[in-house]
Amino acid sequence: MGKLIDAASEDHKLIATAADDPAIIVYTSGTTGNPKGVLYAHRTLLGHLPGVELPHDFFPQPGDRMWTPADWAWAGGLMDVLLPSLYHGVPVVAKRLQKFDPEEAFALMANHDIRNAFMPPTALKMMRQVKGLRSKFQYAMRSVASGGERLGQEMLEWGQETFGLTINEFYGQTEANLTLGNCASIMALKDGSMDGRFRVMSSRWWTTKGERCLQEPQARSQSRRRIPCSFSAIGISPMPQ
Repeated sequence: MGKLIDAASEDHKLIATAADDPAIIVYTSGTTGNPKGVLYAHRTLLGHLPGVELPHDFFPQPGDRMWTPADWAWAGGLMDVLLPSLYHGVPVVAKRLQKFDPEEAFALMANHDIRNAFMPPTALKMMRQVKGLRSKFQYAMRSVASGGERLGQEMLEWGQETFGLTINEFYGQTEANLTLGNCASIMALKDGSMDGRFRVMSSRWWTTKGERCLQEPQARSQSRRRIPCSFSAIGISPMPQ
């Protein structure tokens, strides 16, 4: 990184862009078929912010520092961690892991004063196997968020005992990310439920032929409809309970 910065030009030309202009393509994981490119517009980042700020207990706060073992090459690492943190001016800790090591994760949190983390459930389950945490690592987390699959009550209780906080869960997919989530400090948690619904306020849905969809799916867990459209940009805000 240092060599790249040293070699970079001192000139920087700003390009005027509109909120709906294409910004980045993120590919899906291919769970239901071949990976598909999802086109995000510039305003997608602003749309993601409430879905990051609430599960991280009103992120950002003074002294916050973010980390995730999730790769930045997919929506989870990029849109749920890196870009929202940089938008708010919050430092993001980066470390290339050859493979996830739960003890190394705790050491990283302690040694680099990490206060916020997005941890996939698989990583949390591996960390749960580490014994004698407090005698080995002096960490002080302010928020931990998780998504991808339901943690369950036992994991939430372990999170409370281990980190001294409630692990907030959120849900989303590359096509429509961070549509559901918890913020335990203001929402009463129910086992197996994420009551914090984030409403899609402004979106653009397109068919694979590049035509605008007239029908937009509801960003609620009750929705089971399959619509042959790809998602390009969202804006979300907390729905009243």
